[in-house]
Amino acid sequence: MNKYRKIGIKLTPQRLAILAYLEGNIRHPSANDIDQAVLKKFPTISLATIYTVLAALKKKGNCLRLRSIRTKNAMILKQKPQPSAL
Repeated sequence: MNKYRKIGIKLTPQRLAILAYLEGNIRHPSANDIDQAVLKKFPTISLATIYTVLAALKKKGNCLRLRSIRTKNAMILKQKPQPSAL
């Protein structure tokens, strides 16, 4: 989580929960998906908080927004490129 601190993301318990969910997720969750998962631990978190965190990550270049006609907007964290196994 130090990588987020280094790019200027203040790490509150709610933000840590959002980041942990995104980092451990292999799907492309929407803000609503994140909200439903994080609400279990933080029942008072707002959807606005989730959008704020996602916007901050996107602005810093650590999050991509995926759009699809068939699905809601989805968010993914950028990952370090993996070396090819040649």
